[in-house]
Amino acid sequence: MQQKQDLGADGKRVVLLLNRRRFRCRECDKVFTEPDDICGWRRRATARFRRYLREQAGDQSMKRIARREVSRDTVRRAVAEAD
Repeated sequence: MQQKQDLGADGKRVVLLLNRRRFRCRECDKVFTEPDDICGWRRRATARFRRYLREQAGDQSMKRIARREVSRDTVRRAVAEAD
């Protein structure tokens, strides 16, 4: 089970719990999982939440956003993703 952060509701933090199935290739024995269409490959926040962080970064400092929402690194990555 994986935890993914989403846009909050009524001032409360929202975390999605995703159950992704694992598969094993019979040919090479490699393990792989279902694709993550909600967040994207190796992402811990939804696209909707990352878009919200980018919008907030236009008006406020990353430090202020991070204090309210998530870590500064997450805010930086969300902003850099738009470039």
